[in-house]
Amino acid sequence: MTRQVKLVILGAGTAGLTALSEARRYTDDVLLINAGPYGTTCARVGCMPSKALLEVAHAYGRRDWLGESGIRGTDTLEADLVTIMAHVRTLRDRFTAGPIDTAESLGERSIHGQPRFLDPTTLEVNGERIEAKSVIIATGTRPNLPEAWRSLGDRVVTSDDVFELEAPGRRLGVVGLGPIGVELGQAFAQLGCEVHGFTRGSSVAGLSDPQVNASLLEVLERQMTVTTEADVSLHQSDTGVMVQGGGKAVEVDWVLASLGRRPNVEGLGLEKLG
Repeated sequence: MTRQVKLVILGAGTAGLTALSEARRYTDDVLLINAGPYGTTCARVGCMPSKALLEVAHAYGRRDWLGESGIRGTDTLEADLVTIMAHVRTLRDRFTAGPIDTAESLGERSIHGQPRFLDPTTLEVNGERIEAKSVIIATGTRPNLPEAWRSLGDRVVTSDDVFELEAPGRRLGVVGLGPIGVELGQAFAQLGCEVHGFTRGSSVAGLSDPQVNASLLEVLERQMTVTTEADVSLHQSDTGVMVQGGGKAVEVDWVLASLGRRPNVEGLGLEKLG
């Protein structure tokens, strides 16, 4: 038997839930299908937990200024990374609670599973056939990670994994200095970690203005090393990972691979849409 619905939304992230909210102004005949974790990329692994980490990092990073301004005792401050990461996860769980509740409140109109198109109006998920007048594809993205780097195991993480680190090592390599790499690299640097950033191009954080880019590089290089125009390779070492690129080689405890994201469209059967 085939279930008939007016609208199917594929993906329970920010785009999918926004579409759901708008659609329900007109009809309740909406089905939400989600294959991955709930909670939205922004709230679970993106800008919201990263801002929680940055808030702590910026506060700790002001200790020298506070001391110079007359606040005594700042030289005894210490960044406890275990407690900081636990604090970030606590806030992250609050951020994701709302989107998760929204999906759960739909009851039978919310399905967890991998959908695939059989034809332009018919989907199959968990063995069930669904026919929809309209389908919105909002399946989100995931981080790029070179296959060769996967052999290094948990020594290499992406932004999808970084907030799950309970006790991050103090020596960090950041490969890819787009907005995510710069933001997280700067946060760990301000928390007292030794951070080495590498990027393939000459600009960072997606900046296009040469003067603004130069200004940001100047600021970053006060807190971490930055190597531009670098094609990076990673190799396991006795105590960590060797990062090589741009004529430089450093050993770190772990690497944040921040190499952009790719759409989650594999397995959807998009070739059936014509």
